[in-house]
Amino acid sequence: MYEIFGEFNSAAEINATAAGLLEEGDTENIKVLAKENGLEEMVEIYIAGAIPELTDPFMAAVGKLNVEKESVEVKAHVKKYPHVPVEPFVDFLQSRADEVDVANAIRKKGKNLLECLNYYWVEGKKEMEKKNKQYIADMTAFLIVLDYYQKQ
Repeated sequence: MYEIFGEFNSAAEINATAAGLLEEGDTENIKVLAKENGLEEMVEIYIAGAIPELTDPFMAAVGKLNVEKESVEVKAHVKKYPHVPVEPFVDFLQSRADEVDVANAIRKKGKNLLECLNYYWVEGKKEMEKKNKQYIADMTAFLIVLDYYQKQ
């Protein structure tokens, strides 16, 4: 997933790397950086100098979720646990990523969608047992997912 540049902790780290590559004239690796981080939409505009930075916290979080959602590991998890609603979780997280603290939590190095799904699986079971129910209310499920990213 992050084979060339590794996982970044923030939009600022991505922008610093992109700026260094741009200074070197290495536009091909800026494109690789953008692809690894789900930021392909703005890369040409950035390279052309029309925008000062490749990304912001919101787009960095959205891009990370999009890349991880398409990963082999997440797709295998979905196949194994088809009742875990990955798409709605990603949509919810992306809808909250306009809040800088949420965007930064999503982007935080070491936090990832696969571990989030595993966290949801464990915490969701606890919630069902605690309430003696066979289901989890939608908002409760969304809050479990958000909790994963916001926990230290």
